Amino acid sequence: MNSRNRLGHRQIPLNALASWSTYASQIVAAFLVTPIIVRGLGDQRYGVWSLVESVLAYLTLLDFGLTASVVRYVARFEATEESDRRNRVFSTCLCVFGAVGVVAFGIAAGLGAAAPYLFRLPPELIAEARWMFFLLGTNLALGLPLSVYLNVLFGLGRYPTSATIRLSYLALGSILSVVVIRRGGGLIALGCLITAVNTAQNLTLAWAVHRCLPDLRLSASLVDWSTFRDIRGYSLRAFLIGLGTQVTFQTDAIVIGAFLSPGAIAFFAIGSRLVNYSKSLFTSVMGVLTPTFSAMEARGETEAIRGLTLTVSRYVLWGALPVQIGLIALGRPFLSLWIGPRYAEASYATLVILSVPLALSMTLATGVRVLYGTGRLEWYTRAVIAEAVSNLILSTALASPMGIEGVAWGTTIPNLAFNVALMIHTCRVLDVGLWEYARGVFLRPILLGATLACGWGAVLSLEAEPSTWPSLLATGGCGLSAYGFIALVVEFGPRSLTRVIRSRLRALTQETRRSRPDWGGPSI
Repeated sequence: MNSRNRLGHRQIPLNALASWSTYASQIVAAFLVTPIIVRGLGDQRYGVWSLVESVLAYLTLLDFGLTASVVRYVARFEATEESDRRNRVFSTCLCVFGAVGVVAFGIAAGLGAAAPYLFRLPPELIAEARWMFFLLGTNLALGLPLSVYLNVLFGLGRYPTSATIRLSYLALGSILSVVVIRRGGGLIALGCLITAVNTAQNLTLAWAVHRCLPDLRLSASLVDWSTFRDIRGYSLRAFLIGLGTQVTFQTDAIVIGAFLSPGAIAFFAIGSRLVNYSKSLFTSVMGVLTPTFSAMEARGETEAIRGLTLTVSRYVLWGALPVQIGLIALGRPFLSLWIGPRYAEASYATLVILSVPLALSMTLATGVRVLYGTGRLEWYTRAVIAEAVSNLILSTALASPMGIEGVAWGTTIPNLAFNVALMIHTCRVLDVGLWEYARGVFLRPILLGATLACGWGAVLSLEAEPSTWPSLLATGGCGLSAYGFIALVVEFGPRSLTRVIRSRLRALTQETRRSRPDWGGPSI
């Protein structure tokens, strides 16, 4: 196998760690920078920013799922050492994305011109909204073709390399954003900064790819219809799933902008982003399961797929439940300390509503990886589209009578129904009874999670909500420590847990003794 190919089994944990660290760092950066941006821009301008981001997020779908094809075919042709076919995929996709980027910029410019007629924008913010569409449209037009390089790195399994570059520019962009806001910069200044930093990051990723693959070539002679036709079939379902997901989780801001106001978007976005950040902590590492399930299916290891799915699903639920319970029980004081009491009052209900399906959806993400790994995406594609349509209809219907809480329910209700249907379908694919699946995955974590919820509820009922970061961290930390210890004992058993701890301590002691320097002097 080509030595450049980094997709061996030993690389999977490192790749998962690199992927997770990137998302976790983005969450930390958002936690630190978001309050500064919200206060610096104000409700209306922050709402305009969120609105423009949500609208332009749809334009990323213009890749028609080809980014997934880049990852797959680069990995495949590197493994088989077919550099010519790999170069054809690279050149064809970069050419297609270049054309798509031009189209995306034209659409963004047109939306900027029509923004006053499409959304309820305050007159004094119309010019800034148009500039944001122009600037972020430029960012998208450049980012679409250059995103091929990031996906080439993923195809090579070079997650640590991509993580190093992305984390460096994340730190740079976060620092410069704070500087811009502190010096009185507004939407236009932030738009220019985002475009410049993202373009520099993509160019650095391109440089890294050519360092890893010196023989990678971009040539018009390598762009052909047959290559595009080969990769298009795989990308179609990925595109439809991406479209449905985008409608489900990016439509809310557009609905609020059409029926309510930019200020309302700001209050909704704060609660929504907290939930999305929590999801990304889990989904960022789930992708490494796809090739694992694919290889197991190729070897006919049906029973192993079933066992691994149940085990990983339960592990995810152990981690997701305290996050969901924490958002609901401690979300109000967290928002108050993070953004301010006014935002906590306006955003907390949205946060709670959107948190309702969190643990369930994260647990079932393992089943989704099974469907991707085994290529059984027909049902999943239809289900995602059905959820998206239901979300759009229900959110639109509830926006005017219930405000942002109605839009949140319009997202949560279809998502709950979708996840219940996904659980039933996953059981059928795995040939597992529904009760067996529920007992093996949900029973013990839910019982302990209910205890944690009662404990936090009792603490908050006996004394006032935490009003300082130390008191909030103490309340959350005590509950999580007890939950984590009991979860380990319940999952592994006291004897197994004790045996593992002793084994780790013994190994650590032996390693310390081996690493102790021998001075070679006489003993005393």
